[in-house]
This record gives sequence, C-alpha cells and structure tokens, in this order.
Amino acid sequence: MSKALSWAIGAAIALAASPALAGEAEDRAELQALNAKWLQSYVSNDGKALSEVLADEFVAIHPRTGARRTKAELVSDVSKGAYGITRMEWRDLVVTVHGDTAIVTGVSRITRKSGETGENRYLDVYARQGGKWRAVAAQVTRLTGGQ
Repeated sequence: MSKALSWAIGAAIALAASPALAGEAEDRAELQALNAKWLQSYVSNDGKALSEVLADEFVAIHPRTGARRTKAELVSDVSKGAYGITRMEWRDLVVTVHGDTAIVTGVSRITRKSGETGENRYLDVYARQGGKWRAVAAQVTRLTGGQ
C-alpha cells in the first residue's frame, strides 16, 4: 500500500471518529455540569434542581445506613434542608461514557451548619433518556466524618 493511500485511509478514519469524539466530550461536559448541579442542590436546598438531574426511577444507597432511597425521598429531604449542608466541594471527578450510559465517580467534602465535616466517595450511574442525561442510580460510601 502506498504512503499516500495509507495517509488517506488514516485521515478518513480520523475524520469519521471526530464527531464521535466531539460528542463524547460534550457528554462529559454535560455530565460534569449535572454533577455540580446535583451537589450544589444540597447547599441551596433546591429540590427542583435535583429533580431535574434524577430520573423518575432513580435509586440511591445511603452512606451510613445502607437504606435504599428513591428520587421522591431525596428531593423531599433536599427541599426541606434535611441534610443541613452549608458547603459542598468535590474532587477526583472521573466521567466515563459508554454510549447512552455513563458513570461519574468522585469524592465530596461536606460542611454542615453544625460545623461537622465529612467526605464521601460516590458512584453515580446516568442514562440518556429522551436525549437528556439523567441519574438512575447512586452509591455513596462515607470516608470520614458524619452523614
């Protein structure tokens, strides 16, 4: 095969992959924004914002009790300010996209009204539903402090 033909085939493959790579970068950016919206909803007690992130069938596992929590329960608690969180930071964010499914992991650090602090490692599973990313499941593990 000639160098010119090899180059042309390589260029064609790269061009064909470019939209997919661009789409994946856009997905990752959207998922990072949803992660921020979700975590900040705890600080602002914004159940409406949280509701926009979570799918109707969403389920989470509570970090301390292991209890199964639904979207309705979580949105209600956040709306009432039940967690008393005044500050939320996150680090080690990793977003992996697998077609119409994505996994977001990270570590959150919270500060409560009481001054108590704690860290949690979380794993959130998202699914693309009707063209929009929605969280369908979450597992949270307490690392330090209370929650």
